[in-house]
Amino acid sequence: MVTVTVSAAGKPPAVARGLPFTVEIPGKSIDQVTIGDVKSSLAARFPKVRGCTALSALKKNADYRIYYQFYVSRQKLSLKGSKAALADDVTLKDTDGAELSVKDLGPQISWKVVFLIEYVSYFIFFVVVIWMLTDLYDAMEGWTYAHPPCDISPHPTFLRN
Repeated sequence: MVTVTVSAAGKPPAVARGLPFTVEIPGKSIDQVTIGDVKSSLAARFPKVRGCTALSALKKNADYRIYYQFYVSRQKLSLKGSKAALADDVTLKDTDGAELSVKDLGPQISWKVVFLIEYVSYFIFFVVVIWMLTDLYDAMEGWTYAHPPCDISPHPTFLRN
C-alpha cells in the first residue's frame, strides 16, 4: 500500500475542504502508482460539493443549489513548494515520496467547444446582419436614390417619393 500526503496550494479549494489529505492506494507499489492514480483517488474522496448560486440568494424560499465535482481535469498536482504541474504518467518514485500540493483549476471545457463557439458565432452573426439588412431595404421601398448633376458630396442623397 502506498500513502502520499496531498495539501492545498495556497487557499484550500471549495471543492476539497478536507485538505491536507493522506491518499492511500492499496495493491500497488511506489513504482506503479502514477499522478493520475492520485488524482483519481482525490476525485473519489471529494465527489460533490454543494455550492450556492446568486439566484438562490435572491430567491430565499427555493433551494437553488448547484453541485461542483472535483474532476481529474480540474486538478493540478505539483510538488510542495513548486509551481510546475506534474504530468499524469509520472510515478511517485520520480517524486521521491515528497508531499504533493493540489490546486483547483476550475471548470474546464474542451477545445472542441471553444472551436465551435469561436467559429460558429461568426456565421450566426452574419446571418443576423443579413436578415437585418433585408428588413432595412424592405423599409426603404418607397425611397429613391437621387444623384443631382452638381452634387459634389461623396454621400448619396435619398429622396422620398
